[in-house]
Amino acid sequence: MNPPYPTLLVTHRGYGEGLLAAAEAILGARPAIDHMSNEGLSPDALLGAIEAWLDTHASPAIVLTDLVFGSCAQSSRIATRNRPDTVVVSGVSLPMILALLRSREHGDLREMLRHLRQRTQESVCVFVGSEPLEGNPS
Repeated sequence: MNPPYPTLLVTHRGYGEGLLAAAEAILGARPAIDHMSNEGLSPDALLGAIEAWLDTHASPAIVLTDLVFGSCAQSSRIATRNRPDTVVVSGVSLPMILALLRSREHGDLREMLRHLRQRTQESVCVFVGSEPLEGNPS
């Protein structure tokens, strides 16, 4: 299953691979999302690897990262700062990846990103015992 734009997943060790494996288990096929880990890479090496990926993929492109202020997101933001058609989305989760893969009907990148953020936020629900916490999405 292909995302609507070239997509790179940049995460800390094991997290990205686990997300892609879980998506494959749900969808029955491995998502066509490239992945790299920061494991064993200096900040400069990670930046170089992200830039190399961006250089070989069409724009617009999406870079998904785990922690908004982590090394993966920081390197991704530096790598994309002079690439206005490439976006960095932090806080990647399984619901986010599934929503991205099902976002083909959103032709415009910004519209698709708004949809992606909304779907991801709606996936967070809190239950106290069996009762939903006030403010959960309907």
